[in-house]
Amino acid sequence: MKILTIANPRSGSTYFCKYWAKKYKIPYFSEPKFMDELKTSLDSNDGFSIKIVMSQLYEYYHLKSKLSFDESIDTFYNLISTYEFDNIIMLDRRDKVEHTESIINLFTTKRGNEFSPWAYNDDFKKSITNDVWHKWDSYVNESTKWLSSVSEKFNIPIVYYEDIYYNPSSFDLGGIKFEPDLSKKYRKNSSNSII
Repeated sequence: MKILTIANPRSGSTYFCKYWAKKYKIPYFSEPKFMDELKTSLDSNDGFSIKIVMSQLYEYYHLKSKLSFDESIDTFYNLISTYEFDNIIMLDRRDKVEHTESIINLFTTKRGNEFSPWAYNDDFKKSITNDVWHKWDSYVNESTKWLSSVSEKFNIPIVYYEDIYYNPSSFDLGGIKFEPDLSKKYRKNSSNSII
């Protein structure tokens, strides 16, 4: 089984991809570095669950390789089209406010704690200045723009965090069934300041 997930950060993609790796007893590759590590992962395994996030495309093609937006999308499409996958999934979040809050937490969390539970509480809300919000809200919107273009290029619809985790029967993953454990969710709503 070869499953490729192309996602925006903080869209539930880590749990999602690990789920398939465990279910099908295949290796999980989290954000292999463009380009050598990605190609090695794609070339040297009979089965896998691989996660690619939009920031990787942006950084490698647009910033490092100096390609335009359209050239970046086309180059990525041409690369991925040389491989066969059992399933390619595009994953995003609908709720952009919660998405931005999760991104802020991700980039302000101490290294090594990115995948730990965190408290959405009054202290967290007070810590978000207008400048911080604007910066990461822009990031989320730009990531969404890139993912939408990749989705259109591949002609694969985007599936959303809110659907796969809270209404998994509402969409089709090519016949594979996803049954998430919601207790593993990182964000913990709390009125307390301490998690």
